[in-house]
Amino acid sequence: DDIRVFGSAFNTTSECFFGGFRSPSTIFVSESELVCTVPSMGPKSSEIVQVASDPTHLPGGHVVFHYERGLSDIDSPAVREVSPSNGPTAGGTLVTVHGVKFPEDALCRFGDLFVLSTRISDKEIQCVSPQHRAATVVLEVTSRDHSSFSASYIRFTYTASSETAEDDVQDAAAAGDPHP
Repeated sequence: DDIRVFGSAFNTTSECFFGGFRSPSTIFVSESELVCTVPSMGPKSSEIVQVASDPTHLPGGHVVFHYERGLSDIDSPAVREVSPSNGPTAGGTLVTVHGVKFPEDALCRFGDLFVLSTRISDKEIQCVSPQHRAATVVLEVTSRDHSSFSASYIRFTYTASSETAEDDVQDAAAAGDPHP
């Protein structure tokens, strides 16, 4: 598929980049228009589009291209639940992922970060959350070659360490533990 990119000061050496990777083809139409071939979707569902004549000097970008990713099909893995669904920004939380059709070589993807998993069965894997800033991210499962991936949009929330510690104290107190 091709997209049209509009701007200014384009020339015959201008090229399109998606997330820092050169487009397979860029056609110069005019000083204000290029036609760029969209590269195959990688592990991310969106990429920043940039135009430059020199790939070592890519400009900052704020135009984002969103790939249309279909829902999990009959042969794709699907995440149904993660436990726990939150952890500290320092990472290190052992997360159990429940779903279906997890591949032997499954990876867990926390936002844009991939980590190895331990496959318990085709319906359960475990992975350790990587370090991440405080944010809510999508936790998905993919094969190592990215040929098979979930599109379940199940969320995992990274919280600042003090928030996590406070939650642990509140959870322990609610459970009746006098020494949280």
